[in-house]
This record gives sequence, structure tokens and C-alpha cells, in this order.
Amino acid sequence: MEKFFMIIILCVYGECNGMWQNTTYATMNECLAAAPPVKEYFMSTYPESTGQIYCLIEEEFNKWKKKLESGNTLDLPNKSPI
Repeated sequence: MEKFFMIIILCVYGECNGMWQNTTYATMNECLAAAPPVKEYFMSTYPESTGQIYCLIEEEFNKWKKKLESGNTLDLPNKSPI
């Protein structure tokens, strides 16, 4: 069974960081449905920020996370943000 992960790219004053939820989703639609409240939270908490949210399958997420944790530059997934 495939898992879906939500990742958040948050940029404040030109410095961007990647983060993810520990929650996984059973379907892409569940992940997409969970994104709007996350977006609203970050917009209200960090009004001066910009960012993007993505839902990734487990394989994509693991590659992205490994690259991020090894100190490489923050790459955006090769897909459209939510």
C-alpha cells in the first residue's frame, strides 16, 4: 500500500527551509484535502513568508528527505505545488 507525504517549503526573508508532516496519507486525495488548513496556518503564523506545499509518494519523499538531510541545497519537487 502506497503512502503519501506532505512536505512544506517555507521561505522567510529569502531563507527557505523544508519540512514535512509525520502524518502519512493513504491516498493522494487525502493529502490534497489536508493541505488547505496547513497553508492557512502558515499564512497566519508567518504572514511575511512565502512557500509551497507538495504531496509526494513515499519513494519521492525519501529521495527528497535524504538529499535535504545530507546538507544539499533545497530542491523543489518536480511537480506542481498545491
